[in-house]
Amino acid sequence: MSETPLLTKPQKIQLLQAARQAIFNHIHRGRRFVAEADDSRLQKKQGVFITLTTRGIDRGCIGTFDGDGPLLDTVVDVAIRAASEESGFPRLAVQDLPHTDIELSVVSPLQGMYPEQVEVGSHGLFIVQGRNHGVLLPQVATQMEWSREEFLEQTCTKAGLPQNAYLADECYVYTFQADVFSESRIRAGE
Repeated sequence: MSETPLLTKPQKIQLLQAARQAIFNHIHRGRRFVAEADDSRLQKKQGVFITLTTRGIDRGCIGTFDGDGPLLDTVVDVAIRAASEESGFPRLAVQDLPHTDIELSVVSPLQGMYPEQVEVGSHGLFIVQGRNHGVLLPQVATQMEWSREEFLEQTCTKAGLPQNAYLADECYVYTFQADVFSESRIRAGE
């Protein structure tokens, strides 16, 4: 992420632990987890998306481009939302938690971009036309082995727009970068 320095491994671990504890406290105790950070980097306002996967099955991905406060607090809030509010996915239950991998994508600010400037593997996409909008994280295009055009088309589809809507003058294409890490990758030494 060019605008913001990448997180260190200890910072990533602290964010992942805060996300897990926030979900546990919410679904098991019905209380909000209060995270504390001495690290000034985790007190910086920044957006984050959280993806939950239970036994290899997606359980939700939700996030925000603008945190309401420190990154650590935003991770706590988004983790709770990902576990309990993501439409189309069942709420996470206590028994699911030991089998759930948490992935964080700490995102850079949005930047307007021409479609031909989008770089697969580097950029995530946020496409807006009228009231419709769709987001796909940078790792999605890489995992799906999409071309630039396929990435743009799939983001339009996610927004409920025609696949080629990104070509229209009234459609806005924004990109962002993400520092992506997960519990499983940290455990594997990545």
